Amino acid sequence: MKKILLLIFISTLLSQQAAVENVQVAQRTDGSKIVDITYDLLPDAVFTEFNVTVEVSLDGALTWSQLLYLDGDVFSDQVAGENKLIIWNLGQEYSWIFNDNVQLRVL
Repeated sequence: MKKILLLIFISTLLSQQAAVENVQVAQRTDGSKIVDITYDLLPDAVFTEFNVTVEVSLDGALTWSQLLYLDGDVFSDQVAGENKLIIWNLGQEYSWIFNDNVQLRVL
């Protein structure tokens, strides 16, 4: 019985409450092929820093690939807060793409 209670306590202690909300994506209209991604990162009761990644799907969310040409509030050591900004250089990463069905997710 003590082992079960300990496992429940540990899993509760280590469960994250942080979440990404209010994600908005907008491609700039100046021909730069730059995409601005804004989001809010909600705080967690235990953890103070997070690893934020962005993934793209070009096939209606069947498969996802992590984006690499990113700058701003992304990757390791991100803290909770509102109006976080990620800048994606779409033209550098996918210069050949023209697709109306691109989906992004922030994790």
